[in-house]
Amino acid sequence: MEVFEAVRTLLAVRNYQDKSVPPEVVRRIIEAGRLTGSGMNRQRWYFIVVESRDTLRQLGALAKTGPFG
Repeated sequence: MEVFEAVRTLLAVRNYQDKSVPPEVVRRIIEAGRLTGSGMNRQRWYFIVVESRDTLRQLGALAKTGPFG
């Protein structure tokens, strides 16, 4: 798939299944984020994985464009 096609067909999902994401999938997602470009290639990445639904709701309540979760 070409990048343009991937961007053009992007699907934003706001309904989620009530099941955990397997740890190996979380690791792959974080690795993909780590490998993306950064300003002047500084690569100062900080990732936080939130597994608690209650914590996710609290964080979502703080978002000015949310709440999500």
